[in-house]
Amino acid sequence: MNNLISEEDREIQLEKVYHTIETGEKRKLEENLIESTKWETVVAKMSTFELKQILEEKRNEYNPAFLIAAEKEIVSRGLIE
Repeated sequence: MNNLISEEDREIQLEKVYHTIETGEKRKLEENLIESTKWETVVAKMSTFELKQILEEKRNEYNPAFLIAAEKEIVSRGLIE
């Protein structure tokens, strides 16, 4: 039994896999953007120092939706573009 596929079929299968991954990542980003609005009040009360520390040093300790809200707050304060 020969399990080989053509290069063309291989590329088609890879494109399907990449599309599935990309679609999942886009959906997760959209969910995080929506969820980030829940954090806007919290991050608005934080100091610039705290926000920068979170974004630059402690990113791995916070959920992506919170980080999006923190980034938006830093931008709204005119500290980064």
